[in-house]
Amino acid sequence: MVCSYEEHGHSIECTIRLPLDTKDDTDVWLKNFQDASFSAWRVSNNYPHCGKKNTYRVDLHCQHNTCPRSLTADQRKGSKNTKCPSKFYIVVKKRPCADVRGRQRSKDVHITSHPTVVNLKWNHNHEITSADTFRKRDVSDATREKLLELFSAGHSPSSAIDTLKYDLQMENNDEDYLRLSADKATCPDLQYCFRFGEAATTSFITNEQAATISFITNEQVATTPSLVMNRLLPPPSLVMNRLLGKYSRSVSLGTNATLCLLR
Repeated sequence: MVCSYEEHGHSIECTIRLPLDTKDDTDVWLKNFQDASFSAWRVSNNYPHCGKKNTYRVDLHCQHNTCPRSLTADQRKGSKNTKCPSKFYIVVKKRPCADVRGRQRSKDVHITSHPTVVNLKWNHNHEITSADTFRKRDVSDATREKLLELFSAGHSPSSAIDTLKYDLQMENNDEDYLRLSADKATCPDLQYCFRFGEAATTSFITNEQAATISFITNEQVATTPSLVMNRLLPPPSLVMNRLLGKYSRSVSLGTNATLCLLR
């Protein structure tokens, strides 16, 4: 429901009402809004105590309005800070309780059916659909899930990117492929894949494996290291793929032994 709408050249100011009741509902709406508008937003302010009339509120700003860590940070080639003034807030209001006569004290006529208020100031000072903006978007959840599957199958960061690009090319026409391959949301860069792969490999030992470790005493580790190796080492094919990546990591098992896992 649109309550107000104003255009100022290429800028828009509007207030809309949504039939949402909880923070989780607004998080889903915000994610869909970002995907549909090709924009990314960061939290400016949280309100842990929203008062008697609101259940949730958050203020957001465009991701191209950052807080540089140094005076020369904006001079870097990869800097995305344009001091973009675009911002908006989301407020979830509490539904009022009617008295015994069915009357409500609130004068907000939409609060019972549309308790969420969104006030948006869309006045970006940068292109939304340019190649440079696409390269700075957030990686989507679906892309991260695909990367996790590829890393668990033994791919290196570079081969994982090649696989993502191959799948995009097979699933889309040439025009869509050029756009999607330049979009970080669907095709992240090599640096991101390295960092994401580093974080993913820290969870290489699964919960079942961790439970198995708990039944192995320090004495068993010291006297029977093959017991640990057999239970924790990945399949041979995965070992070879990780060897090709030339990575190694030491995982400490208590104070008596250290197991070297290849990744």
